[in-house]
Amino acid sequence: PQQVNPMHYKQTDETAKFEQEWQYAKVRQDAQLERIEKGVSTLGDMARGMQEELDKQNPVIDDIDSQINKVTGQLKSNNARLTGLVTQMRSKRNFCIDIVLVCILLGIGAYIFTIATKKK
Repeated sequence: PQQVNPMHYKQTDETAKFEQEWQYAKVRQDAQLERIEKGVSTLGDMARGMQEELDKQNPVIDDIDSQINKVTGQLKSNNARLTGLVTQMRSKRNFCIDIVLVCILLGIGAYIFTIATKKK
């Protein structure tokens, strides 16, 4: 405690009690600040550990990203080839269907022509 000029200040029981409570509050506050400091220090250690782990994993992630890009390119190429193949198959199939339909129409036409010529 500070030394006070007795002429300006006379300590009473109330002021002594207040000073004691104030000192106790100051000690509690210091203890809480120390706990906060330890918590912040622990968080700092955790953050540094996380950064180290990220630094280790970044090359692996970059490699995976590169491989994914390569596979994506191959998939696009394969999809384009498959699309072309399906288009070719569909056009051939349509051509076959067209020929069958023309034959059926010719057959129906011939049948109608035969029936029409027999009635005359």
